[in-house]
Amino acid sequence: MTAPASLNDKHYRKQLTQHYQQQEREMGVYEIRNHIDGRRYIASSTNLAAIWTREQFTLNLGTHSNRALQADWSAYGGAAFTFSILEKLKLEDKPRFDYRDLLQPTSGSSATAAKSYERAVKELAHSWKQNAADSELPALYN
Repeated sequence: MTAPASLNDKHYRKQLTQHYQQQEREMGVYEIRNHIDGRRYIASSTNLAAIWTREQFTLNLGTHSNRALQADWSAYGGAAFTFSILEKLKLEDKPRFDYRDLLQPTSGSSATAAKSYERAVKELAHSWKQNAADSELPALYN
């Protein structure tokens, strides 16, 4: 299959890349809920738009880091689970949508902001897990 003529245009590709990088990144806490027994997996992400696809991919591949969640996914199938965003992080500035800033922060203000946001979403997830553990709801996977 050949790419549309416009994708072969270097200027057009550059514009698409700039548009992608300028999109606002949504960060926060999410859950994967098992509707068979009500158990939940709570985690955080600096890219909420992509995390459900990533989680489904690892679960379908059988390589998810949470063994209990993986076992239930394998036993019940993906249809028994739903994904929902519990809370979004309120951003002070709009970081670029560039994975290099989050995966390999080195120096400069964007790296400092990336580390700060990474810490903030982890703290937010910890708070959600603590509240869930203290509640009467079914146990968490994590």
